Amino acid sequence: MGNLEQIEQLEKFLRFNGRRFAPVLSGVKPSLLLHVRNSQTRPERRCYDLLSQHDWRIGDVTGLEHLILSDNGKGLQILFFNCEAIETVLRDRRCRLFLSHFGYSREFVSVDTDLKLLADRFAEDENFPHEIGIFLGYPLKDVAAFIYRPSATRNLPGARWRVYGRHNESLALMRLFEQAECLFDLMLREVQVGSLHDLKKLFINFKLEDMSYESCA
Repeated sequence: MGNLEQIEQLEKFLRFNGRRFAPVLSGVKPSLLLHVRNSQTRPERRCYDLLSQHDWRIGDVTGLEHLILSDNGKGLQILFFNCEAIETVLRDRRCRLFLSHFGYSREFVSVDTDLKLLADRFAEDENFPHEIGIFLGYPLKDVAAFIYRPSATRNLPGARWRVYGRHNESLALMRLFEQAECLFDLMLREVQVGSLHDLKKLFINFKLEDMSYESCA
């Protein structure tokens, strides 16, 4: 890709996926896992090529850190994370106890240490390391039940993950994610196509308090 084509691809990618980044940008969600591959039907959407060669550009525009968890030559699993938000989750004592059953340190050392082990588990385990739900900000009760008692979890209508026990906490969190996505979509409409600079400003400065929740009611 030429430089201009890269910029155009980057803008298209971020516009298409922007709402998925929104909860992480605002800090209400610690991270986002993206599965990226080249489109088989839309040659112009070479997302794998874009991110595998120029992943630093995504971080530069969004202001988020990222880690490639797997790359099979055709697709990427890449984790984008809010440093402050993910550290808060990983410092939680209950989460540390839970993660210790999967080889993570009982005491918090650093975000990098935990993410390195997560990446190692992606590389070593043929099965998906489901403790990633903690990193993604899902309630501990739901993550633990999905692993140890999957039959006890419920797939509620419109839910983003399977819920265990009292569902009010889980649904409230899902609603918060949805509010962030809705607000981002509304603000994205004001960003002119072809202005990567303005798009970067939206990503870097996005906060839930920027607009009223009533806009998404």
